[in-house]
Amino acid sequence: MARPESKNEQSDLASMRVVLALPDSDWADELIQAFLRAGFVPHRTPSAETAALAVGYRAPIAVLVDGDLLDTAGFQLLDAFRRQSGGTPVVVVAPESASQLRLKALLWGADDCIALPCIPAEAVLRVRRLLETKKNLARLESAKRTAEEQCEGNRADLRSLREDLRRNAILLQRAVEFHRRLSPNGDRVALEAQLLRHLSVETGIDRLAYLTTRHSDASWLVAQSSWGLPRRLADQLRIPATGELATLLKAGGVPLVADRVRLHPSLRLELGILAAGGFKACLPVLLKNELLAVVLLGESKTGGTPTEETLRLAHFLVSAMGPTLAAQERWARERHITAGTLGFLVATLESRSPFLTGHSARVASWAESFGLELGMSQDELSTLTAAAVLHDIGRFQIDPALWSKMGPLEDADWGHIRRHPVEGARILAEASWPTQILSAVRHHHERWDGNGYPFGLAGSSIPWDARILSVADAMDALTSDRPNRAAISPDEALRRLRPESGIQFDPSVVDAAGRVVEAGAFAA
Repeated sequence: MARPESKNEQSDLASMRVVLALPDSDWADELIQAFLRAGFVPHRTPSAETAALAVGYRAPIAVLVDGDLLDTAGFQLLDAFRRQSGGTPVVVVAPESASQLRLKALLWGADDCIALPCIPAEAVLRVRRLLETKKNLARLESAKRTAEEQCEGNRADLRSLREDLRRNAILLQRAVEFHRRLSPNGDRVALEAQLLRHLSVETGIDRLAYLTTRHSDASWLVAQSSWGLPRRLADQLRIPATGELATLLKAGGVPLVADRVRLHPSLRLELGILAAGGFKACLPVLLKNELLAVVLLGESKTGGTPTEETLRLAHFLVSAMGPTLAAQERWARERHITAGTLGFLVATLESRSPFLTGHSARVASWAESFGLELGMSQDELSTLTAAAVLHDIGRFQIDPALWSKMGPLEDADWGHIRRHPVEGARILAEASWPTQILSAVRHHHERWDGNGYPFGLAGSSIPWDARILSVADAMDALTSDRPNRAAISPDEALRRLRPESGIQFDPSVVDAAGRVVEAGAFAA
């Protein structure tokens, strides 16, 4: 007894079925044998009408029909084949002399016509080629749909990113102004009190506390300053400096809402302390991955836990506090934002785009070193480092598909990409950034020989800060990993830059870069 076919075997056979609507003839018999030898499963039917039934019942991968049978039954059967088979290739065979019949078959939708006489192997090969073409077309169509979906996703991401960028650029400037309102001339307690007072005005939250470990017992974060909190409660407010809550804040670096972690058993004691003081959320103040302080937030002005937007704003504002406290020890009279502060503030913007992550901070570090070597004042360095961390902000306005486009970019693509310095300056201008920073951002891709963009400025007509940023940008590009190459050492990068001195770069800046690298400031 023959073994019944398994489901897999039945599926394999079905995937190779071919319907042959051919009258009896030696050629038809030979054709059947040729299809069998090629691995197909031919099913022969004596008429065009029964072929239509066979197509609907057997779901073949191809149909081969005799032209005379088709002429008798009506060429509309070709349309019926297509409707029933979902686009299965249909091949019509007809004598070489029947050119009008073959033409009519093609007009009615046949995929190919074979002129007889023809050896069976050629017919099989023609069918196989049609199947391969169909498979390739399906693959291309699938790839096209995937690409269109990815493109639409990129457009949606870009629209969202542009909206975030506009909002964050204003938010960033708001944080800068907030930071500037804090006077660094007073002691730390006064500075913390200012922070809470201004934070209350910005967020509408009436109860705030600032916890640090500055008392003799460094094992506790205690309330050094508070706003809207009775003194007796402030004196009792403390959480373990190495406890679960502090550990979560340090590791996450983001706001923590008490209600969201209330079921965490190891946080029960610390959350109880927060609840007793009327606090709903806490924000970490970090510097170089160290938890310097915790800011506690009470109810929102409408009652309950502060909204996500309020938490985001508050976190953005207090993020400036860590570098400010560190800067206060070194520069008591310094009223400008340090590069570290500004870099921390723009980290949220930069982290949204993988190709920018860490780039601006590194460019700022290079630029600051070059500026020091060139004898810039502290005020000039503050402006330079601010421009450095913001120099590529205009990239968020460019279609992300261009940054990942396969193959060489067209002239039109380069035209879009070269807009990013102007777009960056425009974004910052809308947020009222200083003119000197706007000028540095706008012109950091100009070349010393005048062949740069966006305006083709040359030599000393290029703003001084932009000339420094150009070299700093190039140094970071060469000393950082890229998808198509590994990073090289600062010494090797400098060797590649020197031939461009006086061509792409200001010679004085390249010389300063050489002294910085030779001093080992950025040793690999």
